[in-house]
Amino acid sequence: YSLSCSGNRTLFFDHSDSAYAPLSSWTWRFLEGNELLEGSLEQNPEYTFVNPTDHLVMLIVQDTNTCSDTISQTITTWPSPTSAFTYNENYENIQGQLQFQNSSQGSTHYYWDFGNGETSFAENPQLLYDLDGDYTISLIAYSDKECSDTTQVLYKFMVKGLFIPNAFSPENPHTEVQLFKPVGINLKEYLIQVYDRYGNLLWYSDKLDNLGRPVEGWNGRYNGVMLPEGVYVWKAEAVFKDGVIWNSHDIGSYENLNNTTQGTVTLIR
Repeated sequence: YSLSCSGNRTLFFDHSDSAYAPLSSWTWRFLEGNELLEGSLEQNPEYTFVNPTDHLVMLIVQDTNTCSDTISQTITTWPSPTSAFTYNENYENIQGQLQFQNSSQGSTHYYWDFGNGETSFAENPQLLYDLDGDYTISLIAYSDKECSDTTQVLYKFMVKGLFIPNAFSPENPHTEVQLFKPVGINLKEYLIQVYDRYGNLLWYSDKLDNLGRPVEGWNGRYNGVMLPEGVYVWKAEAVFKDGVIWNSHDIGSYENLNNTTQGTVTLIR
């Protein structure tokens, strides 16, 4: 028989010798104390014992001549652990980083499958997801007798964010700073507007590519004329593909960046 763990099926295998006539029937009896729990007429049955204790298992075989033989064995059913875990999302302010908290009971060692091709034997592992997707996270908790229990959780991850620069330099030789261009991903709706200090709308954009990234930037011009160096006001609003409204407090470092839905940008010449 296979390892017997409470709450999990135990497999039984008939090794009887047919001797002079073929075997024709098998009668199994599974007992706890003097109580008959269940029986089976299969040659190789399975049974799930609920309580971790010793159980008596009887097998009666009979051949085509109606000759029979009986064997009894006491087997020990070991306690099964209980697998359980939680996780802290965006751990250490890093988007997609999870810190797992293992709360399994009655276990001594573990196996994790994070659904992205990575695994771990640590008790409380840490993992970084960096690609959009639905990930099935599995934790198998094992006891010292190798009884096990499995917990699975579906984790839906989407990389998302919208960052607004606070300065740009249209005449700078470095192309990466020539435009006032927000950087984002997985946006469903988006609008950025730039005003002068008198409230005149100078530029706006709502265009996104198929990955939900802003595709346009402002070059510091209005009606084809380069505007003077100075501070301009921007306003932004956006909704991500999962329906979450952008409120400027995305995960990640905001050092030297605006962290409101409106702010100022400096045009440097």
